[in-house]
Amino acid sequence: MKEQDIVLGAWGDLKLVLRPDGVAVYSLDCRAGVNSLSSEVIRSFTEGLEFIATEPQIKALILASGKENMFVAGADIREILKTTDENIARMLTDKGHVGLNKLLALKVPVVAAVDGICFGAGLELILCCDKRVATKNPNTLIGLPEVNIGLLPGLGGTQRLPRLIGLKPALEIILSGEPVSALRALELGIVDKLVRQEELIETAAKLALELLKSGFDRAKERAAQDAKTDEADGGLKKRLSTLKITDRAVRVRTRGQYPAPKKVMEVIEKGLSEGLESGLKHETDAFAELAVSPIAKNMINFYISKEMAVQSARRALEAGGVTTLGVIGSGRMGAELAENAASKHMNILLKSSSAEKASAAAELLTKRIETLFTENLDYQGKAQPSIESVENYDEFSPAQLIVEAVYEDLDLKNKIIQEVSQVVPATTLIASNTSSFAISTMSQFSTHPENVIGLHFFSPIDRLELVEVVTHEKTDAAVLKRALGFVSQLGKVPVPVKDSPGFLVNRLLCMFLNDAARMGSEKIPLNWIDDTAINFGLPIGAFWLFDDLGWDLCNKVCRLLYESFGPRYTPPLMLDNILPFGFDGKRTNAGLYLWDETGKRLGWNTEFMPEAGICVSDEKPDEETSILIRDRLFLPMIDEAARCLEDKVVRKAREIDLALGLGIAFPRFRGGLLRYADDLGIDYVVERLEMIYSKYEPHREISDFLRNLHKEGRRFYGLGQS
Repeated sequence: MKEQDIVLGAWGDLKLVLRPDGVAVYSLDCRAGVNSLSSEVIRSFTEGLEFIATEPQIKALILASGKENMFVAGADIREILKTTDENIARMLTDKGHVGLNKLLALKVPVVAAVDGICFGAGLELILCCDKRVATKNPNTLIGLPEVNIGLLPGLGGTQRLPRLIGLKPALEIILSGEPVSALRALELGIVDKLVRQEELIETAAKLALELLKSGFDRAKERAAQDAKTDEADGGLKKRLSTLKITDRAVRVRTRGQYPAPKKVMEVIEKGLSEGLESGLKHETDAFAELAVSPIAKNMINFYISKEMAVQSARRALEAGGVTTLGVIGSGRMGAELAENAASKHMNILLKSSSAEKASAAAELLTKRIETLFTENLDYQGKAQPSIESVENYDEFSPAQLIVEAVYEDLDLKNKIIQEVSQVVPATTLIASNTSSFAISTMSQFSTHPENVIGLHFFSPIDRLELVEVVTHEKTDAAVLKRALGFVSQLGKVPVPVKDSPGFLVNRLLCMFLNDAARMGSEKIPLNWIDDTAINFGLPIGAFWLFDDLGWDLCNKVCRLLYESFGPRYTPPLMLDNILPFGFDGKRTNAGLYLWDETGKRLGWNTEFMPEAGICVSDEKPDEETSILIRDRLFLPMIDEAARCLEDKVVRKAREIDLALGLGIAFPRFRGGLLRYADDLGIDYVVERLEMIYSKYEPHREISDFLRNLHKEGRRFYGLGQS
C-alpha cells in the first residue's frame, strides 16, 4: 500500500500536510479569493507555526500556496486603509514580526515554493525562508510595490532584501515598486531555483532535505550571506555613499511630494549603520507613520480603483482574446499600438497610406520585435508573432479586431470604417483611436454599427496605461466586453466612457489648458503658471504640454469642444496670437519652449513673446498669487468633472480620478481631482469658483451637480464633508 500524505491540521485559511518523506507543506489558500496577509491570516499563520515547532514528525517545511498563479499578493491594504491610529498600525506590523520570528526560530529548514505573484509581505515572508524555489510561469512576479501606495515595506523588506542581494539592486526594487520576473529574481539571487509548475513542490522538498543533510545552521548561513553582500557592496562607507547619491536623485524625482522613498532611505541607513534589529524597529515606526498619512490613504484608494478596473477587464478576457490584430495607420500611434500588441504575442496585420509605407513599417516592427524576443530574457524561447503588411482591407479577415489609427480627419476615418466593414467578417470589431470625434457618427458608416467602438490610447503607449473605451447607444454589450478584454491583453487599464465630445480626459484636459492660456494672455508669466502646475504635482506644466501635444491639435480639439459646449470653452486669445507664427511645439523644435532634435527642452522661446502678448519673469510670485493660479487651473476642471458625472460620461467619481491619474499623471498623492476637491472642501471650491467665474473671462455658471453637492453638504466621495 502506497504511503499517503497526512493532514496534520488547519488554521484559518492555512493547511499543514505531512508528506511521507517527513517534509511538511504549509499552504495558504484564502477563501476570500486573494492570498493576502491580513491580521487574521497572520494570527492563523503564527498559530500553525507554534504547532510545527513542537511536531517531531516534521523534518523540513515548505511554504506554498493553494492557488494557481498566486503565492501571496501582499498585506491586506483595505485593513491598512481603515487604520487611522499610528499605534494600531504599529501593532499590525508587530503581529507580523511575531509570526516571522517564529518562522526564523524553527529548528527545521524552510523552503518557499513560489508560483504566481509574490508581492510586498509575500516577498518579506520568503526572505525569512532558507531557500526559495519559483516557477517559470510568466505570471510569477516578485516585488515590493509599497512605495506606489505611499508606504514602505513593513515586515523587514528594507532590511533583509539588501542583505540578500546587495544594496543597489534592492534599492531599485524597493524604490521603483516594480516587480521582477522569476528569471530576473534568479539572476539577482532572490530565488535559488526555477522549475516548471508541476515540479515545484517536489523540487522544494528535495532542496529542504538537502539542507537538512548538510548540517543546516540558519544563523551561520545568514551571517555568511550578510558578509558576502557587504563585501560585494564595498563595505559600510560605500553603502552609505550609495544611499546619499540615491537620496539626492529621489529628492529631484519626487520633489518632496512623496515621503515614502525618503523614509526607505532613512530606515535602510539605520539598519546598515546600527544593525538588523535597529533597522527593523525604525522600519516599523516609519511604516506606522506613513500608513495613517493622507498621502498613503489617497494612493491606496487610487490603487484600489485601478485594481477594480484591471480585474473587471481580466474577467472580460475569459470570453477569449485577440490573436490577430489589424492596425490601419503606421504613424506614431499606429506603430506604437502595433508594437505593444506584438510584444503581447498578437499577430499583426498592418496597413498604411501606401504599400511601400506599410511594408517599411512592418519590416521595422519585425526587427524591433526580433530584438525584444532575442535580447530580453523574459521572451527567450517563446514563439514570435507574425507581422505582415497588407494592401487591401479584405486581407484583414483573420483579425478579430481592427483599429484605425490615422490622423484626426473625420472624413478619412468614416471612409475607412465604411470600406473595412464591407469586406471583413460580421463578427470583426472595428475600433477608432480618435481623440475627439463622435463614435456614434463613425458607426453609421459601418454595415454593423453595433460592432464599432472607440479605443482612445494615450501617447506614448508604452508608458501610459489608460485606454478610454468609448461606447455609443448602439454598442453591443458583448462588443464592450471583448474590447475590455483586448485592453487587458495589452496590459492597459480600460475606463469605459460614454460617447461625447472630447470623451473624458481630453474634455477635462482642454479646460485646464484653456485656463492656463487665458492667464498667459493676461500677462501672468508663463513660467509662473507652469511652475505652479509642476509644484502641484503634475509631471509637466500646461505650456510644456501644449508643445508636447502640438498647438495645431490642441487648437482643433479646443474649437471642437467650443462648438459642442459653448462659451465655457471659448478658445483663449493666446491660440490666435501664437498659431500665425507657425510653431507647433516639439514637432517643429519650437513652441513656447525651444526643443532639440532629441525632444529635449532647451528653455523658453522668448523672442516672439512680446509680439504675441505673453511673457516670462525672473521674479517669483507671492503666495497669494500662486494660490490664485493654482485655483484657476484646477477648480474649473473640478466643475467640468462634475458636469461629466451629470452627463453620465462616467458614473463614478473614482472613474474620473483613475482616468486622470493614468492619462495625464494627475498626482496620485492627491488621490485624484475629485478627492482633491473633497480635501479642499466643497464650500471652498464653490466660493472660489464664484469669484473666478465672475472676475475672469469667460464668465461661467457653476454646474448644477456641484451646486447640489454644496447645497446638500455632500462630497464627491461619501456623504458628508467632514
